[in-house]
Amino acid sequence: DKRLSMMSQVVDAIQAVYDGLPPEKQKLVKLRYWTRPQLLTWDGIALNLNVSRRTAINWRDEIVTAIALKLGWR
Repeated sequence: DKRLSMMSQVVDAIQAVYDGLPPEKQKLVKLRYWTRPQLLTWDGIALNLNVSRRTAINWRDEIVTAIALKLGWR
């Protein structure tokens, strides 16, 4: 099935990118995407990481771009 194959590719790309991240960026992913319920804003996440809000968002953008590149979407 095409959808299942695509979902598997997405999961593999996310895992590969995540595994290659430094610990502080892995923590960003955990805080933003893998913590439920999501109680932190970007300001709260940045405070947790001891960086500015802008830096946290830039890191997010870099991670999303890396995943897109891994999938050949960009």
